[in-house]
Amino acid sequence: MNLETIKKATASYYSITMSDLTGMNRSREFSRPRQTVIYLASEFAQIRKAFIAKKMGRDATTVQRSIEAVQARLDDQLRFDHMAIVEIAKGEASISPWVFRTRRNTPHFTTTRNTQEA
Repeated sequence: MNLETIKKATASYYSITMSDLTGMNRSREFSRPRQTVIYLASEFAQIRKAFIAKKMGRDATTVQRSIEAVQARLDDQLRFDHMAIVEIAKGEASISPWVFRTRRNTPHFTTTRNTQEA
C-alpha cells in the first residue's frame, strides 16, 4: 500500500477529488479526509511523516496534528461504543447495527428506560 493508493481510496470513499486532498480548503468536508490519508499512510503503510508532508503539501507539524486528531476521534468512538455496550448490557437500550447516525458510522441506539418514573 502506498500513498497514492491511500489517496485514491480515500477520495473515492468521501466522494471528493484527489486535488481536494492536497488543497488548502480547511472545511471539515475536506480536512477530515485529508487527516485520514495522513493517518493511514503513517500508521498502516508506515510511510515516513516527512515524505507524507512533502506529498500532501503540508509541514511536519500539520502531519503530526492530523495523526493526533484521528487518534482522538477513534478514542471518542471507542468511548461511545463502550457506553452503548453498557446500556445494552443493562437492558436499557437496543441497538440496530445497520442504522448509522453519521458518516463516521456511529451506531444509533435508543433507550428503553421509562422516562416517566422520575
